Amino acid sequence: MKKHIVIILLLLLMTLCVFCACSPAEEAPEIVPYEKDHPAAIFKTSIAQAGNGGGPSISVAPKTIWSRDYFNNDQASAEMTVNFNGITYSGKYVESTIQAKTSYVADFYKTPNGIRFSVRSDTKELVSLNLATASFFREQALATDKEDPQAFAIAYAKELGSAMVNLDDYTISTTTSELSKLVDGVEHKYTMYIISFDKMIGELKTADGFTIRITSRGALISYASTERTTFDSFSNENCTREAIEASIYAILKEQAEVHKERYVWTDYQAKEHTLVKFPDGRLAVYSEIKVGWYSIEGNCTYNNGYRLYTLLEP
Repeated sequence: MKKHIVIILLLLLMTLCVFCACSPAEEAPEIVPYEKDHPAAIFKTSIAQAGNGGGPSISVAPKTIWSRDYFNNDQASAEMTVNFNGITYSGKYVESTIQAKTSYVADFYKTPNGIRFSVRSDTKELVSLNLATASFFREQALATDKEDPQAFAIAYAKELGSAMVNLDDYTISTTTSELSKLVDGVEHKYTMYIISFDKMIGELKTADGFTIRITSRGALISYASTERTTFDSFSNENCTREAIEASIYAILKEQAEVHKERYVWTDYQAKEHTLVKFPDGRLAVYSEIKVGWYSIEGNCTYNNGYRLYTLLEP
């Protein structure tokens, strides 16, 4: 019985170590605080979300934007019909939300065969279409790959995109995800190509863009867009990547000072900076970053993710 208790306690201890994501450091490590020359911050950055992977407990800004909670919109139409790539979809209202990096309410609808799509509540413009029903995945599993599936997917996505925007204004990137489906006891594997179209302003990505997902079998999985034409007249010459980095550096430096008795800020990596428009009309830059913290007490390091926004106007 005692042996079983010891084993259970060891398993619980291992679980806690994994949860805190703390990497033990070498004995007597040489910890170098993160330092980088930046111009003085001209914008105000706020931390919207701090990861729970360890490190100091950092206060975040009030949850006032992009809660991603779904709600019932009394202004939504009970039924909606949209057209995408020559195909008509009709559905009944399900729910609404304000999706990340958007400035509007999106109303979601569902067709009788389970396809979901959404439209802007104000303009009724189609902003997402998801064809990934249970039968869709079964059909894709049993189908065969195109001869050059990635080239096919990119060409197909460009064809769809060119019907909506001038692709010369957008940068195009492709990532992949492996999919599998068990059919009659047999596992079928194939690939999903995620083709993203992003409008840039100088070196800064904007939320004006869309993503198209296509399988290696050549079938469209989904279409999703954020903003469209929102930033066409944007001309804040001070809004550079360097200026955004300076603002983020300032708030992290401030947090490092607050927690200096227990943690040392050791690393910083920017994953994304995107120009966005909040539902209240304010412009900001949304950022996703990773920050390294060395725990003085624990003699270990944490790598924590943060979401921030930098307001470009009061």
